[in-house]
Amino acid sequence: MDALENYFHLLDEQDKELIITGDLNCDLSLSVLQPHSRRLMDILELFQMKQLIADPTRITGITESLIDIIATNRHDKAKESGVIEIGISDHSLVYSCLKISVPREKPKIVESRNLKNIMLTASIAIFLSY
Repeated sequence: MDALENYFHLLDEQDKELIITGDLNCDLSLSVLQPHSRRLMDILELFQMKQLIADPTRITGITESLIDIIATNRHDKAKESGVIEIGISDHSLVYSCLKISVPREKPKIVESRNLKNIMLTASIAIFLSY
């Protein structure tokens, strides 16, 4: 967790968009968080990150836990997030659809002239001079 926090400090100084995702083995569904889960939540709060996944992501016959997360500091870009049960694992698929904007380049104005008529006029002038 210390390495994660240090890395976030480096990125935060550069005003980068932060996204963390994966199986962090920190169950965020418990009403009283375990120490490592509380530490993760403290780090997310420190960097003003929002955890986007709310439903359980690991479901067994007797337990449900939320250990697969997606968190970002630009949560306003998240259009939709959720969990999809895929059936081949006890872990569900987590996803988030983010709004992405690509800056447009300033349009380049290219001026051109049609020389077709100029060449034709020059040819006629040469022809008439003979």
